[in-house]
Amino acid sequence: MVLTRMAVPNLFLLILRLVASKDFIFHHAAHSGWRYENVSFETTAPTLGICGIKCVTQTPPCYAFNYRESDGSCQVVLNGESGLVEADGYISFAQWLCLTEHPTIPNTKVSFEGWRGEYPAPKGAMVTLLCDDPKGFSDGSPHHTSRCSSVTPHAWESSFQVDAVECKENPNTVYFLGLRATCLYWKFTGEKQYIYPECRLTEKGREYIGTERQTESGKTCLRWDTQPYGKPDDFLATVEYDDHFLNRDAWSQQNYCRNPSWKARPWCFVDDTQVQWEFCNISMCTVRDPPEFKMTQEGGEYIGRKNVTISGLPCQPWNTSKPYPASDEVASHLPGFPDAEDIDEDHNFCRNPNGDAAPWCYSEKLDDPGTEFCDIPFKEAQIEEGAEGNTFGKGKGIHWDKVDDPGTEFCDIPFKEVQIEEGAEGNVYPECRLSEKGKEFIGTKSETETGKPCLVWSEQKERTPWDFSWSGKEYYHLNFLGGDPATHENFCRNPGIYRERPWCFVSDADIKWEYCDIPICHDPKPLECKLTEKGGEYVGKKNVTLSGFPCWPWLSGAVFSFDFRDKLSAFSDEVDGNHNYCRNPEPGRRNHGPYCYFFSGSTMTWEYCDVPFCPGRDGEQCNIRVYGKCISPAECKTTQSSEDYTGTKQTTKSGLPCQPWLRNSPNDLVPLHSLKKWKFPDELHPSHNFCRNPDADAGGPWCYNGAGTDPRWEHCDVPSC
Repeated sequence: MVLTRMAVPNLFLLILRLVASKDFIFHHAAHSGWRYENVSFETTAPTLGICGIKCVTQTPPCYAFNYRESDGSCQVVLNGESGLVEADGYISFAQWLCLTEHPTIPNTKVSFEGWRGEYPAPKGAMVTLLCDDPKGFSDGSPHHTSRCSSVTPHAWESSFQVDAVECKENPNTVYFLGLRATCLYWKFTGEKQYIYPECRLTEKGREYIGTERQTESGKTCLRWDTQPYGKPDDFLATVEYDDHFLNRDAWSQQNYCRNPSWKARPWCFVDDTQVQWEFCNISMCTVRDPPEFKMTQEGGEYIGRKNVTISGLPCQPWNTSKPYPASDEVASHLPGFPDAEDIDEDHNFCRNPNGDAAPWCYSEKLDDPGTEFCDIPFKEAQIEEGAEGNTFGKGKGIHWDKVDDPGTEFCDIPFKEVQIEEGAEGNVYPECRLSEKGKEFIGTKSETETGKPCLVWSEQKERTPWDFSWSGKEYYHLNFLGGDPATHENFCRNPGIYRERPWCFVSDADIKWEYCDIPICHDPKPLECKLTEKGGEYVGKKNVTLSGFPCWPWLSGAVFSFDFRDKLSAFSDEVDGNHNYCRNPEPGRRNHGPYCYFFSGSTMTWEYCDVPFCPGRDGEQCNIRVYGKCISPAECKTTQSSEDYTGTKQTTKSGLPCQPWLRNSPNDLVPLHSLKKWKFPDELHPSHNFCRNPDADAGGPWCYNGAGTDPRWEHCDVPSC
């Protein structure tokens, strides 16, 4: 075992107590004569202890600090990743984490166990390196590992010596769509090269989700959800019709060629009672290595080789029953596995047979129920921007020029970023959509693309669609941004999961609903602000809380251990394993804006994010809003309790600063927000720290002490009108 760490003559253990907290933060002397280079700020401290206090009193506490006794230099590191540089006189101190990048070997595939590859790496975090070369590494090993040491502070323990072990790059390896694939010296004949999803990866093509809708004889396919000839004989008798389709949904498959049974290849129903169905001509993919991305929210089509959860825990094989009943899932949802025929005792790849929110698996290292989602990104997340002029060929694949005999050549496949195209000038959000699906659209369009008037959403509870996460009229409201369909009136929206763009209900009983013609915004870049108090429409990239804690991925089992699919309708965008952006998918529980979950020590909790209201058309920021309208503050109270006070007083009667109502520090307000008993006369936003009386206290407006000292809260001196 090789220890990657600088020699330290003596180990010094520093224990510091956080102000106003019972937690202890341990920092260990990690490197003598070296310092962390990613310094957040530098100050001076007369002693090592004072420097340590400056470190741990940050919010959140710093990961590391450097101290030099000769001049009192105190450098605080708040970033999770940092390299080391030689620095005479310095000693670096760190929590028992690994801030430096793990040792690696070029040309290897990297997987993570016990963490997601984001720094700092926790104690015990494992990195596994695999070599594509058939002979393995130069020392004969099939794989190598590095682990953030549990014995020595801030040290990587590796099974190899850096620069002493090599992995030769497979000469047939190319990169396409962000994936490693092996090029088999294709013989170029001028024919198209077929790229998934518009081709089959397997002979039967049960994973095929392309857009071909004609049979090999030229007949047009019928919609699957109409069941034109009932349930076919080769469908399983014990499984419902819809459950034979990927994601357990026939409607979203429209009339595309599919293979929901186990026929030889994709097929579809046709309008011919004599033949009823025909095969489709779906080509085999040129590169048949399964892609490591998903095309749909649920990812039922995924047949990749990911076999660890989003937390890095190993998956339990599907065909086993201990410690969790994975084999029962196979028995009850067999058609939900696109590679069902390949399931054996070793098959432990992430799949989504039951139509959950994303691919998942069982893991023996998880507590009951033993399941967690996997980190399977969307296809777009795999693609990087290439050089100007790199474009896809037209049609279903790339048309390659012929080459001279022997007709073989290495593959040169560039990257191309897939992104939404800009709309016409003048299309400005919110009266346009920022994405293809437009789930974030909250404009005022109220007629369909054929001119039919939209019906009022709040009056359609009896018509809850099949693709709403929450079924039943009592939960109907939870499928909408903000959790209140009345606020959406009869405007075009896209609640639910499967619709392609904004739509609405119509009075025509034959069609029931129809899409709306909502243009793409000229600038599709998401706004970093909210338009409504709950901020359900927010699709920005903020991923830290108000107190600076990094957000945890929404699909992590630590966030929602079950029933995450119920949250999908109210999400303003689609979710994959990388999605850790501030959102508000629980509008019935979080009333004041986007938020996220994070770990505080070993406890998972949540906090609102710094997503302010968008400025008005005049560019001014509104501090006091009531029912979406900016009002002038009333700087006096009309009654003793004055629950309707909307002034801007932000200090207590003894002069203490008020803590913002949405911030969890220095006073933890999460339990109080969760109780939902507070009533504010105006809408809250991240900087709102004005005196209020949300609990109808007889003493009048008050606030929490933002200084973090006693008293915890105090009344404010608001004059009477």
